[in-house]
This record gives sequence, C-alpha cells and structure tokens, in this order.
Amino acid sequence: MDRSNPDCKFEWHDELRSGIIFGGLLEKWDEVAHLCSALDADVWLEYSAGTIVDEYFQYYLCVAGKLSGQWSEGFEKLLESAKKCRQKRLRDLLAAWEAAVAGDQAAFDKAFPAAIKSFIKREDDPSEYFGVAMDETVIGLIAKRAGLSFPDMSDKLNAAVMTRKSLGLDTTP
Repeated sequence: MDRSNPDCKFEWHDELRSGIIFGGLLEKWDEVAHLCSALDADVWLEYSAGTIVDEYFQYYLCVAGKLSGQWSEGFEKLLESAKKCRQKRLRDLLAAWEAAVAGDQAAFDKAFPAAIKSFIKREDDPSEYFGVAMDETVIGLIAKRAGLSFPDMSDKLNAAVMTRKSLGLDTTP
C-alpha cells in the first residue's frame, strides 16, 4: 500500500471492519490477517470531521495489529492512548476486546454484554443509524476464534450481534 502521497485521501476504517466481519464469518482468518497486515501503528487516522473520536481509529489499528500478528510497541502506545478515551462505549469495547484477545472467559462474560448495552444506548456515539452492533460483532468473532463462548444474554443483546449461526452459516446445534 503506497502512502507516500500525503495529499491522497486514505480511508481504511469501514473497509477494515467490514473485511474482518466478512472474513471472520467465513472463518477465513488467514485472509483477515493478510488484510490487517496492510496497516501499522503509523497509519494516518481518517479525517472524520469530529464524528468519530481519534481513539476509535487507534483501537481499530490495535485490532489489526493483533489479527495480523504484527503487534509492536507502536500498537502498545496506540492502545494506551485509546484507553484514555472519554466515550464509555469505546472503553467498553476495549474491555471486551482485551478479554477476547486474552482468552479470558470470565472477563469476556462481563465485558461483552456491557459493550453491546453501550451500543444499544449510544448516548455518546454518533453511530445511531446502525441497526447491527458492527464493532461488537468484530469482538464476538475474535472471541469465537479464541475459543470463547458467548455469555448468556437477553434476546435483545443477542439480536444486535451478527454470528455465523444468526446468519444461517453454522447449522451446528
């Protein structure tokens, strides 16, 4: 990926998230890792005219760093910065993501429903037009890949997250 032209508009966030969801739902994690390897800790954050906080982009760069297997000190710095975000939803996402990455079922059981609840509330988030919890879907797919199971959740919380089963891709009982 050529990033040598600073005047070139480089949009990556929505494409990355969609690629992770699509690849994760199809269980094509090698392809997801390849997609994520195009990004590093030095990627410019997208200009969003204030609709998305910078820490949110930093979080997705961290997700890419972990999924690509190219975690570095630069990603560690981004993660520390993202953790300082004032948005409760992003802090909840980070807690669920860290639990999924660590393979910590107990922490995931607590953090994942909290993240989905924050999505449903969306008090401090401009993504009100989304009917599906896209970011939480990413975390759920990463958790499943890590061997974690979804915690017991209400139908309302389960309905917000796309899974292989909810889309008819997994017929296992």
